[in-house]
Amino acid sequence: MTAAAHSREATRPSIAGDLQGILRRMKDAARAQGAPTQADRLAALGKLEQAISKRKDAIAEAIGRDFGNRSRHGGVSINETLMHFVQEDLPFGGVGASGMGHYHAREGFLTLSKAKAVFRQSRINTTGFLRPPYGKLADRLLRVLIGK
Repeated sequence: MTAAAHSREATRPSIAGDLQGILRRMKDAARAQGAPTQADRLAALGKLEQAISKRKDAIAEAIGRDFGNRSRHGGVSINETLMHFVQEDLPFGGVGASGMGHYHAREGFLTLSKAKAVFRQSRINTTGFLRPPYGKLADRLLRVLIGK
């Protein structure tokens, strides 16, 4: 770490310190204002409900996109319950011991087989052109490719 970076790190407050400060200011503000009345709480809940209602489609979309990244699952159906199972082209099953259903469709074939790579070089081996010593043909090819 450079000296400049080290000094920036030393002067920047820690995240935990920032959060402690924010929490302290929130507590102080709550103490100064006192406890909200029931009417204030209902009004705040009403505002929150309106804000969520206006953005419910965007919120549902964000949850749907994020769900696959935060959960361990074999498959997910969004806005549906059982149709995932009857889709023959989709794998079905959970994770761990519940993953037995992954013997469905193409994924079942992949689960029960061992893929092995096989490379066969053809009779005409063009890799010889790429190895030194380079001759006139390589020089001409480079000139064409470079445009000189």
